[in-house]
Order: sequence, then structure tokens, then C-alpha cells
Amino acid sequence: MSQQSPFDCLLLAPANASPSQSSATLGEVSDALTVNFAMTKAAINHFEKTSTAGRLVSLVPGDAAMGDPTSLIHSAIAGGMLSLFRTVALELRKTSMTANTIMYAPSKDPVSAKEEMIDAHGITVLINALLSVDSHGINGQEIYSLGGADVGRLHP
Repeated sequence: MSQQSPFDCLLLAPANASPSQSSATLGEVSDALTVNFAMTKAAINHFEKTSTAGRLVSLVPGDAAMGDPTSLIHSAIAGGMLSLFRTVALELRKTSMTANTIMYAPSKDPVSAKEEMIDAHGITVLINALLSVDSHGINGQEIYSLGGADVGRLHP
């Protein structure tokens, strides 16, 4: 008899330094990654304990994941999360759990042509697909929801 799980997924959107904060310390970057690593480990332990086919999804800003030279702090956090989820996906491949990453980018506001809005609907659709019971075969994917900004570019 297995326990009922109060949740079967963990959605991480790592906290980044404030855009006005140009000089975060290495300790602050390390702290941000440590929190996300600990939450991931706790979720996996919970999924194992409750025999749950858990889903882990990480949301990472696409520009930071691509190595934005103007935002080294955000890029370091994004790189750490990509590395974590790649490793976790490999470890989970023989279980019913999955770990996937969605890289997102602001979409252009059609009125002002400013990059201020995030395609929340598109990201929600992707998240729902990855959290589905039927998504057990989707593991270790890095999905780019960048509005075509990544077409033809090398990926991290």
C-alpha cells in the first residue's frame, strides 16, 4: 500500500539577482543554487517515499541560459540549473520520475515593440504537457520557448 502524495511535481523558477543589482557576490549565486538543489533533492526523496511518478520542471530565462555577457550572475544561475537538471534527468531515467527544463524569453509587445511580456500562455501549455501523467517518456529535455530567438543558434 502506497501513501497518497500531496503533490506530484516541483516547478522551479530560480530567483535571480535584481536587474539593478550589478554586483552580486559569489556567495549569493551559490545560495540561490543551493536552495534550488535542496528543493530538488527533497522533492525526489518525497516522490521515492510515496512511490509517486513525480515531475520536476525548471524555468530558466533563455538569454541567461544562452550565456548573456551583460548578466554574468543570471547566466551562472541558469548554467547551474541546466547542469543540475541534466544530471538529475540521467539519474531518473530508470524511474517513473522526470526532470525537464523550459527556457523562456519575453515576447514583444505588439503595440510598443518592447520586450516586456512573457508568453505566459505558451509556457503554461508546455508546463501542463510536462506535468501530464502521459509525459513519463519525456525526460531530460531542454525546451526553448524563446519566440524563435534561438533558431540557428548554438545551444548551451
